[in-house]
Amino acid sequence: TSAVLVGIAILTGPLPWYAQENFGLLAWTGMAVAVGDAVRSRRAFITAMRERADRAERTREEEARRRVAEERLRIARDLHDVVAHHIALVNVQ
Repeated sequence: TSAVLVGIAILTGPLPWYAQENFGLLAWTGMAVAVGDAVRSRRAFITAMRERADRAERTREEEARRRVAEERLRIARDLHDVVAHHIALVNVQ
């Protein structure tokens, strides 16, 4: 918004926009716009990286839970097989 106001002031001022007195103001305004854009881009980048790290952490946690569930299921199957085998032996005797 300040860049627009400076542009309007330069265009409606008593000197033509290309006057030497306006170059310093134009340069400072351009630098302020560039710095502002760089800060905005950096903040957007940091936000995106944080979201990506959060997603990766959630994915790791979900993978760990899935592996625990698979291990429990494997143990339950093994235990079922052992118990079934012992019951079969008891029935045979």
